[in-house]
Parts: sequence; C-alpha cells; structure tokens
Amino acid sequence: MAEWKSTHGVTDEGAYRAGVYGTPNSTWDIARAQQETQRAQQERSGYGAAPSYQPPVFTPHVYTPSPVGMSDYSEAGGCLAMFKALALVVLRGVGVLALANAGALWVMFGPQVDAMMGKAPALSTAHYLALSPEAAKLSSTPSSRLYAARLKGTAPDWSTLSPPQRHAVQAAWIRYTRDPASFARLSAPQRAYFGAAFESYLRQLDAAGDPHAQRDLGQLGVLRR
Repeated sequence: MAEWKSTHGVTDEGAYRAGVYGTPNSTWDIARAQQETQRAQQERSGYGAAPSYQPPVFTPHVYTPSPVGMSDYSEAGGCLAMFKALALVVLRGVGVLALANAGALWVMFGPQVDAMMGKAPALSTAHYLALSPEAAKLSSTPSSRLYAARLKGTAPDWSTLSPPQRHAVQAAWIRYTRDPASFARLSAPQRAYFGAAFESYLRQLDAAGDPHAQRDLGQLGVLRR
C-alpha cells in the first residue's frame, strides 16, 4: 500500500490532507496527494506559511513642525490683525466709559481735589455760553462797561433783575470763567457787586439741577477778597 506513495513522492501527511486513506482510486487522488505533500513541505520550510503573530512595537511620537507656507502666514496675519482690531474696539469702549465716569466724578469732587492741591479748576465757559445767545454776544464787552451800562444802582439779586440786566450778569460771568484773575482789577464796588450777582445767578441754576453751577459756586474767591 505504501509503494504508491514512494513511487509518486507522496507523504503520509500529504495523503491524509488529500483524503486518500488507502490505495488511490484514480490518478486524480494521486495528483491531489502530491499537491498536498508539496504544500505541507512549503509550509514547514516557511515559504507560503501564514505569518506568525508579532506584537506591535510602541514608538513614541516625536513632533516635527511642518513647513509653513505663505498661505499659512497670510492666515496667521489675518487672525492677528482681526485680534488687534477687536482689542482696539474693546479698549476704546472701555476708554469712553472710563472717561464718562471720570467726568462725572470730576464734576462732583474736582473742586475739592483742586483746593487741596492749591489749584483753581477750569470753569465751564462753553456750558454758560450755550445757556444764553444774548449773553454770549455781550461777553465781548468788558465787565466794567457792562456794570456801568446796565447794572450800576441795581440790587445783585437775580430775581429782581430785568432780562437785559440778567444778560449783563451772564455775560460778565462768562468773562469770569475765561479769566477770573482779571476781575481783581475792577473797583471794590464792582467786585462786590459781581461777587453777589454771580452767586445769586449760580444758585438759581443749582436749584434747577445744573451740576456745573453747583461746582462753580466755590470758585468766586477773587470776588470775595
């Protein structure tokens, strides 16, 4: 029985794998036994054998920056420009808010701070110019002439003055806001009159809720010497 195997180069394993357990029934059985014998030999020699399992080898990743193209620079520059613009808008908004708050605080506490520093604060000329167009026109006239033409012999009480007389007081006050020291050159009666008239004028503005008048009431020092 084994002669056919040696004659045709078939091993027991090849015959078994081909399903030929005894004498082959045909040349087809012999051919299949020869094929399985060759396949078994190839598998043992490593040719055509299924690869054995190899566990994966862990290799730590090393970051290598990729080359930066011009488009990348353009995108980075665009992002940076957008960020700068946004930051500028935010800073401007914060700045405006801070200035508004600072302005309100200065109206309330500015005179006290200036007084502690020995400095007289600037008076609100533009504010008072806007209150009366007639007084704004008259403010180019020297205060001594305003006194002589419209106020001499009158009481420095705002409630008792006529409209032309009030315009004269307002015009003189506008001049005072521009240059308080110049009123020191007036005569004593004129300084006393304007000091009382300005105080009466500012007090009626203060009663109406004018914050500038409330602040400026404390700035009549030249007229109270």
